[in-house]
Amino acid sequence: MKAVILSGDPFSRNRSLAIAKRYQSALHQYPQLNYFTFDLSMLAAGIGSATSLQTLDDDALEACQHLLEADLLIVICPIVHQSFPGLFKHLFDLLDPTALRNKTALLCATGAALYSAVPDRQLRPLLDYLGIYVLPIDSYIPYNEIDTAPLPDCFALHNSQHLQRIYFSVNQAVSLISASRPAVA
Repeated sequence: MKAVILSGDPFSRNRSLAIAKRYQSALHQYPQLNYFTFDLSMLAAGIGSATSLQTLDDDALEACQHLLEADLLIVICPIVHQSFPGLFKHLFDLLDPTALRNKTALLCATGAALYSAVPDRQLRPLLDYLGIYVLPIDSYIPYNEIDTAPLPDCFALHNSQHLQRIYFSVNQAVSLISASRPAVA
């Protein structure tokens, strides 16, 4: 089984990466699961200048291949100015609209508390359009609940309720995917 954690913030040293690290920890419970972390901030230049998958640089193309091969997508996206970043949407525009059909996803967003409804109104419909089954275990983590670490522009997530929800949602997603896969003899 393969998973991809998509940290959808195009800016470096971001809160989405702090959340991605917690999802990585949750995935460590499942040795049968291979995962890849797709950090949009590290691939922003290659993705932003591309007009198709064929025009991506090698690193961005490899990350997209992981995305296309994954059974589970963990999508972490910041909500900025009442919407998701344009580069995040552009990534999905580069893919065939049917390429992610029938995959399972967990959705986690972060941003100002005022924008907590945006994932249901914008992110979920985007993923639904692509044929991705998004589990109804969304997480919205307001910026003020992500701790600033001692280094500037470095963040960490320590809130126990959010951590429990991350572990619970990963457990539910892995259980669902495992149950839907044929048993290997």
